[in-house]
Amino acid sequence: MDETVHGPIMTMDGQTMSVWWVGATASQDLRVLLDVGRASNFTEWRGYNVGLDSSTPLWYYVLKEAELLEQGLRLGPVGSTIVGEVFIGLLQLAPGSFLHDNPGFRPTLPSRTAGDFKMIDLLTFARVDPTSRGQ
Repeated sequence: MDETVHGPIMTMDGQTMSVWWVGATASQDLRVLLDVGRASNFTEWRGYNVGLDSSTPLWYYVLKEAELLEQGLRLGPVGSTIVGEVFIGLLQLAPGSFLHDNPGFRPTLPSRTAGDFKMIDLLTFARVDPTSRGQ
């Protein structure tokens, strides 16, 4: 693994790729990158003879990550980031949406860390977080 001005890169089988991880630990996402990152690992596609084992669609990587890291119960760190970023992007581009009409919006509700408002802060404010529900 080498560090560049654009972030970490890695060379495998003569190919250099950018390594971007978003999970709690880099090792977790790096394991997924190494285990899932090769389309040739998707032998379950070979029987269909449509080339999906060598040209695997993004949605399958997202679902495979969820299967390996979250037992298929929820999206993994990369998949959930992709979905979240798409939703945010759509809301920022949609005329009439709050994020489109208020591009500089920053939540002012109380947060656990000043200036860093997260989903758990919204759930706590609405009193539907696990602690408020006695979990």
